[in-house]
Amino acid sequence: MKRNWYKKVALLTAVLTLGSVVMATGCKGDDEEVEIDESKTQLYVANLDVGIGRTWVETLSKKFEDAFAGYSFEEGKTGVQVIINHDTSYAGEFVEKSQTDANYIFFTESVDYAMYSKYMADVSDVMEQGAITGVDASGNFIRESKPIAEKIDGDFLEYLNVANTSEPALYRAMPYYLGMRVVNYDIDLWSDKQFYFAKGCAPSEIVVQAIENETDLPTAIAAYETEIGKLKAGESSDYWAFVDKNGTFKSGATTLQLGLSAGPDGKYDTFDDGLPATYDEFYLLCDKMAANNVTPFIWAGSSPNYAENLTRSLFQNDAGVDTLKTYYSLEGKVDNLVKFDGNSVVVQNGKPVLESYTFTGGENDGYNIFRLENLYNALQFVEKVVRNDSWTSLSCYDETSMVDAQAKYLTTGNTAGGNRIAMLLDGSWWQQEATSTFEIMEKKDSKYAKVNRNFSVLPLPDSTIERHIKRIENDEKMTFVTANDSYMYVNGKLKEGSVEMEVTKAFLSFISNDDNILTFMETTNMLRPLTPDYDAVDQDRYNELSAYSKRLIELQQNANVVYPYSEKAFAQNNSSIWDNFVSFPNASIGQHNYPMQAMRNNQDKGLNAKLYFEGVYKYFKDTKWATLNR
Repeated sequence: MKRNWYKKVALLTAVLTLGSVVMATGCKGDDEEVEIDESKTQLYVANLDVGIGRTWVETLSKKFEDAFAGYSFEEGKTGVQVIINHDTSYAGEFVEKSQTDANYIFFTESVDYAMYSKYMADVSDVMEQGAITGVDASGNFIRESKPIAEKIDGDFLEYLNVANTSEPALYRAMPYYLGMRVVNYDIDLWSDKQFYFAKGCAPSEIVVQAIENETDLPTAIAAYETEIGKLKAGESSDYWAFVDKNGTFKSGATTLQLGLSAGPDGKYDTFDDGLPATYDEFYLLCDKMAANNVTPFIWAGSSPNYAENLTRSLFQNDAGVDTLKTYYSLEGKVDNLVKFDGNSVVVQNGKPVLESYTFTGGENDGYNIFRLENLYNALQFVEKVVRNDSWTSLSCYDETSMVDAQAKYLTTGNTAGGNRIAMLLDGSWWQQEATSTFEIMEKKDSKYAKVNRNFSVLPLPDSTIERHIKRIENDEKMTFVTANDSYMYVNGKLKEGSVEMEVTKAFLSFISNDDNILTFMETTNMLRPLTPDYDAVDQDRYNELSAYSKRLIELQQNANVVYPYSEKAFAQNNSSIWDNFVSFPNASIGQHNYPMQAMRNNQDKGLNAKLYFEGVYKYFKDTKWATLNR
């Protein structure tokens, strides 16, 4: 599922092969041919056959065939035959070539929508109506009352409106899956080992209580720093006690109900209770994990870009919605750019000096956005991770694949020897990719089945206690940025009013109803950027979702999801640079795209977070900016 994995080559062979057989047979991938049922209308579907898999589209296609079994899309035919073509090539630049392809609809990713939307058919009428749920006895479509567009985040909807006008809207694609770069954690492991902070026993709660009781904040901040200092020095603290996920402390015959700390959002009785609220608390927890034979992190050593899920996620969460909107558009004011003296960060009392800056399009000065303190803080965090061998699996630094890293995360310390592993750096799609490992483990014991394992996305901590206070006072939610640029779109060659267009739009609408969004979640353990009415869906089916799916829903409801898009032409034309933290610190270290890998491999050359951060700013200012599209 990683970005830019696809081959940027002409795919004419597959296209011509498919185009030559559609009159007699349909290709479903793996060289399997399907006989055409001439009594039915055919619908040709292209599915990008990577980590998200095939099951979901095959399941929904069968539901569509059943729902429309008695419906006639064209004279002399009744029902629909959906023919799915699975291929790993349906992504990215393939959109430009899709008009010579025989498929009607495409499920894809890694697409620059602003660039390629002109090759997609107009689906505005689908978006502006309620999703189809079936056909009544009179042959009329049954629809939900809410238009599909109202299920989509407003910022994303604005970006999808390629006409850039409020009336009428013009949509040429619909959202496919909600991809997020995340830190996944094993809830049951954290609970078994009692890694959750007890209520009143996390240093950050000193300021939480001060805010709640309206007492002196500077005094509370000083007290927090004192307790953190004690813990770093190995001394005891009254703000250091741990419990299981239910807030229960167990030791031998002793059982105490202590409750859970406020967590990253600074509120009690919410979804993130008991988790570390600041970077310093997180560091201390990682030391505790390592001391208890638990390795904090694993990721795929063969894919260093996956390790950067941590860098990006920390940066994005610490920045928050307003700063990220400026980051992706280069429009607006920020108050936390790190001050530079030439090519060096200005530091006072061990902290970078900050300044305000207003962006007005960025063509000449946009490189300054890479001076955000939030990136500096994230780099400090990941440097600490890669410098500490007890915090990371050996698989993080060898040629371990994504699938093998997932397998080690699931099995190590459970069905195999070695330390158990607390967190996996991956995408929110990882459970679908790890299906075979889940199935093998389930044969050993049903408790290892996907539906019975208790994983979640980790709500991330704040960089400093001051940032934590700001989050609490402004009631800021956790922030994620979507990944993978995934869309479902209709082939631009289809003619409006044709049978092909009618059946395609019906399918597009049908799979977007609330019930089928839930079906998608059941089969992929992922979300779509279309939010169903969870109060209206079948609760029995909802209850059958995996724990991970339910946690993703919980996260979606308790976090801000930012879409990394801009209506500004300059930002659109150069969208690939924003999350690519390229650095060229100096001649001896060279150029690097992946901070964690670079800081791990260049320790002997003195590469650290500060030097890498300085290199990012210098690279974009002196090298990259003049080459961008204008």
